[in-house]
Amino acid sequence: EFYMFDLEKFSEKKIKRGISHLDEYQPDWKAKVAPDLIEMKNGYPSAKGMACVLCQLFGSFETGLQVLCIPHGKAHEYGFDALSVTHWNTYFYGGTKNMFDSLNLVWKRAVVSS
Repeated sequence: EFYMFDLEKFSEKKIKRGISHLDEYQPDWKAKVAPDLIEMKNGYPSAKGMACVLCQLFGSFETGLQVLCIPHGKAHEYGFDALSVTHWNTYFYGGTKNMFDSLNLVWKRAVVSS
């Protein structure tokens, strides 16, 4: 039997870990992130300024991982990246695009919540 995960709940679980990490390293992080510009697949700002949370805070995805002492391969565990294993993305999570869409939605909610 095929089991489809609830992407939103899955993303919320991962993002809670990322939020805790950001709260510890940069307590005022929410004030520095523009929710309307969150695009988690963009590790650098696009021409329209769309960028991931780490890029908005630290200038790039890679710099954010370095500052937060998160290995690149573990970024998905904090909700900063979609899972990198193509097989799992495709079959269990509906593909990388769906995973990023879910991360965008949940991060936007997290930024605007108090």
